[in-house]
Amino acid sequence: MSDNIQTWWWFRHAPPINPADLCYGQSEVITDLTSPEVRVRLEELAAALPSEDAVWLASSLRRTFAAASEIRKIKGVQVDIFCDKILNEQSFGYWQRKPTLSLQSNPHFLRYLVDPANVTPPGGENMTTFFRRVAEGIGQRQSMHNEAAHIISGGHGGALRAAVALAQKIPIEMTLKSHKIKPLDGIRTYYDRDAKDWLPRIDRF
Repeated sequence: MSDNIQTWWWFRHAPPINPADLCYGQSEVITDLTSPEVRVRLEELAAALPSEDAVWLASSLRRTFAAASEIRKIKGVQVDIFCDKILNEQSFGYWQRKPTLSLQSNPHFLRYLVDPANVTPPGGENMTTFFRRVAEGIGQRQSMHNEAAHIISGGHGGALRAAVALAQKIPIEMTLKSHKIKPLDGIRTYYDRDAKDWLPRIDRF
């Protein structure tokens, strides 16, 4: 293995405040950044993340920027956070903002649950299309920030699974069972700049 490794630090946004259990996808949702357990976890993430030679990213949805901004404040680092919509969560199209319970009787939704890689939500993306988009975005950002030792990215559960699938070269739907991603979970992936490829190693932090 090369010593010329770029480390990607991914963390999911804070817990959504979603009492109606809406399918939110790419729609905006308020997140909890103040409860005691969340504050403890934010402190843990801030302590784990590198302080130097790091580029900070988020999607264009406010919940990822909010988490990244809060962690940045705790760390006391003065860096910009680049927001990129190509890293946005999967689009569920017309299902977004609908109560999940109301979708349980929708045959199209039930087919999607069985085959998320190939069944496309109306007006949205299936998991395969979503993975290709996020993988393209990761590649673009890697090339753009190739000299940085670290990339720190506030992301979505789907985007973190996409990063795992990209590194391990597996279909993204396989990560639904192999990699559960809770709010404020963190994963590290590794890009070998000499081999110009991702290492299959995944670490949690």
